[in-house]
Amino acid sequence: MAKIKFVHFVPRDKPKKRGPGQHKKSLSKHEKRQKNTNRYLGQGR
Repeated sequence: MAKIKFVHFVPRDKPKKRGPGQHKKSLSKHEKRQKNTNRYLGQGR
């Protein structure tokens, strides 16, 4: 087979990358579970 030349290749615009400090689209299973576990705050609180 002949080698394909990418003559008509047009690169599509890619979505912007999320920088640090921005919210996530979805939390992982571990993060979801960690979010709603009640921490022990100590005696008398």
